[in-house]
Amino acid sequence: MWSGYYTAASGMVSTLTQLDVVTNNLANMTTPGFKKDVAHFQTANYRTEPETPGEENLFRRILNSQSTLAGTKTDFSSGPMVSTGRNLDLAIQGEGFFVVRTPQGDRYTRQGALQINEKGELVSASGAQLLDKNNAPVTIPGNTVHFTENGDVFSDGVYVTALKVVKFDKPEGLSKEGTGLYTAAQGTKETILETPQVRSGTLEKSNVSIEEAMGDLIRIQRTFEFQERVMTTLLNDVARKTTEEVGRPT
Repeated sequence: MWSGYYTAASGMVSTLTQLDVVTNNLANMTTPGFKKDVAHFQTANYRTEPETPGEENLFRRILNSQSTLAGTKTDFSSGPMVSTGRNLDLAIQGEGFFVVRTPQGDRYTRQGALQINEKGELVSASGAQLLDKNNAPVTIPGNTVHFTENGDVFSDGVYVTALKVVKFDKPEGLSKEGTGLYTAAQGTKETILETPQVRSGTLEKSNVSIEEAMGDLIRIQRTFEFQERVMTTLLNDVARKTTEEVGRPT
């Protein structure tokens, strides 16, 4: 009995974790370049029963299995592109990441809402320096800046440098660090894209789908409510049996 109670409680905790993931995705729907996270669960089945439809069978399956969070993975699929008309807004079509320099080291990002700081350097919204293929900050010497589709940078019509855009064979080696930045785990290999597809005057939107996220919220709510009913049923059963034991003649 108590094992069933523990199983239902464990399931509720996992469901709340999934809720946190989905609500964080929704909170970043308007964040350029944001990549949604997906919670992955593993279920340990204590007893196998034939699959039959109906609520009673679902109740038994909850009692006989324990769902635990296996981890959270980032979905790196591309988000839709939106034209801004702002010359310093850049987006990468397809695979790839811009490389920026922070006080903590080099980081990777899909966010391309750039600015020019007081030193004439191209920087991200958080102030991180955008790097070129020589691993140096991109500095704009003139009054104007222009980007080609393969990432070349021109200022006042003169070639300056080329943006560093990299890809990863195993993007699961990237971890979110906040403000749209990713850090690569040790041993994660990056490859410089020689001909990246850079779009100027464009930003990549978040890859969060409002329809999908709302559907997830409905499923999470229903699952949590059912798990709660399972716990209530178990507790009522324990209370009934306790009452019967107390009232039984000795």
